[in-house]
Amino acid sequence: MRRRPWGDDAPTVLINLQMALMACYLMGLGALLVFIRGELGLSLTMVGAIGSVSAMAGVAGSWLAPRLAARRGRSAVISAAVATCCGGLLTLTAASAFPPRLTVIVTMVAVASTTLAGFVWTILASAYLLEHHGRRGPASLTAANAWAAFGGTAMPLLLGVLAGTALGWRSGVIAVVVGMVAVEAARRRLPESFGRMSGIAAGRVQMPRRYWWGLAGVVLGSQAEFTLAFWGAEFARERTDIGLAGAAAMIGAVNGGILLGRAVVARLADRFAVDVLLRSSLLVTIAAFTLLWTTRSPVVAAVAMVACGVGLAANWPLGCSRMVAIVGGHSDRVLGTTFLANALSAGIAPFALGVLAERVGIHGAFLVVPVLCAGAIAIIVAVPTPRAHVVPPTVVLPG
Repeated sequence: MRRRPWGDDAPTVLINLQMALMACYLMGLGALLVFIRGELGLSLTMVGAIGSVSAMAGVAGSWLAPRLAARRGRSAVISAAVATCCGGLLTLTAASAFPPRLTVIVTMVAVASTTLAGFVWTILASAYLLEHHGRRGPASLTAANAWAAFGGTAMPLLLGVLAGTALGWRSGVIAVVVGMVAVEAARRRLPESFGRMSGIAAGRVQMPRRYWWGLAGVVLGSQAEFTLAFWGAEFARERTDIGLAGAAAMIGAVNGGILLGRAVVARLADRFAVDVLLRSSLLVTIAAFTLLWTTRSPVVAAVAMVACGVGLAANWPLGCSRMVAIVGGHSDRVLGTTFLANALSAGIAPFALGVLAERVGIHGAFLVVPVLCAGAIAIIVAVPTPRAHVVPPTVVLPG
């Protein structure tokens, strides 16, 4: 029976659900920090420092994930990551109960541990999906990322609604923790092993030169996404003269477009080659950006933002699939390196555009987005995905 990307089998269904719950934190941290800052009276500088700590924890988690999987087994590390995430989230909800001098330290530790564990979980779960679905791995991973986009979009809304009730914003975080525990408990009862490590179970994997070129393409596409997400609201305010609420809604439009795009690409990935979908998606982004860059209408800008999100939706999940295909397996190690490079680039693009905007204005500086997309397309054409690719079976180590 043909397996669908949305997951007819229990392991895929549970990973998709957990992916959405993990994204409630990983993609919703900014919204969560708004409430924490309000309660603790943190300065903007301190909030920025917490964001930097989170970014560094993401880099550490990307480095640790394949190494932990090789030593302890993928399934055991997944369970430990979920437990760590739950502990970190509960600590965040209780940070205000600590003495004032400790609240910032507690918050930073909680954010760092949760982000690190979240990255570890995401890398190993993504590696499992690519192996479990074989040639249909790109479709499955894109579908899982669509669930993540849903969770990341829903979390800020959930916190905002609950903050205005007697339950408070903490109840939303606790609900996420309960969901994580329930999904992980169901996963642990599955007879199917999630494996220890793919291909070479331990030791150094020699990445071919094609991998590094392909990785540059993924990073360029990701930098376009980071730039649009970070500076899109400010760009929209300057060009259309909308208020703060409208500018914030523009970012919601990008996230909504990413959710829609991944839902569509998850189905198209069964019919079209990964490279074709990536090139087409990036061309859609360039076309949508052209509309965004030239308009002064808030309505047209919102439509263009949605279209940009749709175009950028495929870059990360299909880019990760390309990396595994180029190397020929070793999905844990390959994804760990890819996530690490992406986490590092996340801090570069928004800052670089800010520096450029100081010199030429944000309207001119924003042209970096289509330039990044064009660079990614050029690399995809120059370094195509191998036509014949079979992911090596999972090697289950004792212990």
